[in-house]
Amino acid sequence: MGSPVEAPFSPGSFAAFLSEDVRVRDGRRLTVRPIQREDAGLLIEFHERLSPQSRYLRFFSPVPHLSPKMAEYLAGVDFVDRFALVASADEDGVERIVAVARFDVAPDDVVAEMALVVRDDYQGVGLGTAVFGRLLEMARARGVRRLTGSVLAENRPMLQLLRNHGISAGQAEAGIVQFGIPVDDPPSVMTVLALVARLQRQQEPGV
Repeated sequence: MGSPVEAPFSPGSFAAFLSEDVRVRDGRRLTVRPIQREDAGLLIEFHERLSPQSRYLRFFSPVPHLSPKMAEYLAGVDFVDRFALVASADEDGVERIVAVARFDVAPDDVVAEMALVVRDDYQGVGLGTAVFGRLLEMARARGVRRLTGSVLAENRPMLQLLRNHGISAGQAEAGIVQFGIPVDDPPSVMTVLALVARLQRQQEPGV
């Protein structure tokens, strides 16, 4: 009896088919990939390089430093109920994270809460849109039907990103805007086959 065939969207497959290089509008090249447990240290450095305003907009309160324990938790997703992507850049031969996007699946298994943050010097060049698109692809593959989130009313870049995708947010209450993003129907058989072929190409030697 042969070995069992891995499902197209098992946790291991997510990591493979979503890793790719992207070019933002100002010409800089980045890699968008699933987060790894080993990224905890890079997350701490990423947080330190965010402006105080960006930290506040992400956590809704001043968070000067990211503790090692919190960084390990954020990096240690299981790609079953907790998912995260990072965009990383080669800066003088050193890999640094410049954006993070994530979602956690609710107990109903069809709704997930998302969050996204981009380093200040990479804002306004299309990186948020690129990472969001890949996060949406991941949510669709997982079977999520709706992404939800909360944004401070003063977080104009995130609200603009939502508007760019045709997503309307609710009215601000106590300075917080709630939004919901419908996710397309789960992928068709042809989409699954195309993604499996993409995965196989990435696993071929020399690719």
